[in-house]
Amino acid sequence: MFICGELGCSFESVGSKWLSDKKFIITNIISFAALWSLWKLRNGLCFQNLAWRSKNHLLS
Repeated sequence: MFICGELGCSFESVGSKWLSDKKFIITNIISFAALWSLWKLRNGLCFQNLAWRSKNHLLS
């Protein structure tokens, strides 16, 4: 069972960290990288006809 931590349970929990200037800079970098990689994977699957390999491909 997945239990939400401080970050990632909802859009608001991620967005609230972005509004607090430089206090959460490392958290913001990590969340940005994760969201960007998901966006790139989505674009590849939807627009470039890439095939789904595995969740390990997503994590890499």
